[in-house]
Amino acid sequence: MNLFEHAQKIFLCQNPHEKIALTIECASLFEQDKLSWDEGSPIIDYLDPGREDKPIIVGPQDVKYYPFKKLYGKASAIHALAHIELTAVNLAWDSVYRYRGLPNDYYRDWVQCAKEEATHFILLCESLKILGFEYGDFKAHGELWGMARTTRHNLLERMGVVHRILEARALDAVPIVIPRFLAIGDKKMVNTLNIIANEEIGHISSSTRWFKHECDRQQINSDQTFIQLVQRYLKNPPKGPFNREARLASGFSEFEINELERMDNDFKINKNKVKHV
Repeated sequence: MNLFEHAQKIFLCQNPHEKIALTIECASLFEQDKLSWDEGSPIIDYLDPGREDKPIIVGPQDVKYYPFKKLYGKASAIHALAHIELTAVNLAWDSVYRYRGLPNDYYRDWVQCAKEEATHFILLCESLKILGFEYGDFKAHGELWGMARTTRHNLLERMGVVHRILEARALDAVPIVIPRFLAIGDKKMVNTLNIIANEEIGHISSSTRWFKHECDRQQINSDQTFIQLVQRYLKNPPKGPFNREARLASGFSEFEINELERMDNDFKINKNKVKHV
């Protein structure tokens, strides 16, 4: 009945649906204060979570996209979201298991995050099933987890890069995707996406809180550090438009958002210049 042993077990679980069930169970035990905080055995530096052979993981450029209004297009879009949510579950448990000696609120944040991401995965799999598909039927890319591997030894970089740069893209993308499902009359997916959009603000807020916690501990400026991480880890800056309201609610500063917009605009201008040379 140890929090860190549960996190390890769930992280290494290969079957996605069993992983989700264990997540819900562990979160319930945690909320009832039935798990101990003893650190137990030494931390193992796992590179990857447990997973089955499917979905096949490929590079982002090798993921095939289908016309959205076609059955395969709609299903593949939902599958891509489900893969992100399952990756987020693994990220949450890795964050619990890997980083020790932090305030209790840190672990409460990531257990709650794991539970909510698991619920998102369940809802998306239900929509896939309605269409005659299941998780694993389409290829998926591993960009998010690849960055988790790269940043695994540094809590500040994990929070700043994986969550506040890559995962935060959902803050901008989900509101754009919702009208597409609304246009084809899929109310179930619209409801699911609204849940994801609202709860994602809380998840990014958690990463912001612990990113700033680490910046304060190291006595460095969080705004400047975030922009430096964007420049260090991304070949190209994140693409706009940025959901300013959701990002502010998630703890982004006006400075951070303005800098993201500036970098995106500069990149587009330079790209156009190259085209006309």
